[in-house]
Amino acid sequence: MHPTDTETDAATFKDGTVGLGFVVRDEHGMVLMAGLKRCHSSGSSTLAEALALHSRLEKTREAGLGRVQLESDSKILVKNYSGSSSGDAHVMMIVED
Repeated sequence: MHPTDTETDAATFKDGTVGLGFVVRDEHGMVLMAGLKRCHSSGSSTLAEALALHSRLEKTREAGLGRVQLESDSKILVKNYSGSSSGDAHVMMIVED
C-alpha cells in the first residue's frame, strides 16, 4: 500500500488567531479529505504549523488511514519532526504527541 500524501499549512493573523489547513490525497492524487480551522494562538508561525500538522494527523487517525507521508513548508518543523533539530518546547510537545 502506498502512503497517503498529506499537506499542511498555517497562517497567522494580526488579531492573534491562526488558520490551520490540511489536504489528504491518495496515491493517485485524489483528495480524500481536507480541513480548515481557525483558533487563537499566541505562538510563533512554527507553532501554528505544528498545530496544523497535529490537527491533520488526528483526522487521518480518526479516518483509519495507515501510513502517511508528511509535507510541510516549514523547514524548522520538518527538522524538529525528523529529529535532526530541537526547538521551541511548545513545538516539540506537539511534535512528540
